[in-house]
Amino acid sequence: AKYSGPCPVFKEGQVFYVDVSMPNEFCPYAWDAIFPMIMTLRFGGNCPEWYEEPGVAVGCCPDGLRPVIFKLERK
Repeated sequence: AKYSGPCPVFKEGQVFYVDVSMPNEFCPYAWDAIFPMIMTLRFGGNCPEWYEEPGVAVGCCPDGLRPVIFKLERK
């Protein structure tokens, strides 16, 4: 299918360091999906519903044909 396969925006193993602003090269749809988890981690919260380890969450973009999974870690 024309719109399936790897996501054209992200590459496996990419690392992004963020505060509260979306990096320039980031997909806005993926950002909207993971932003609540970013803010939770940023302000000291955890996401036990999605990941057991404190300070870590896993989220994904909403693209059903080319999904990207993000591991978010508080540093």
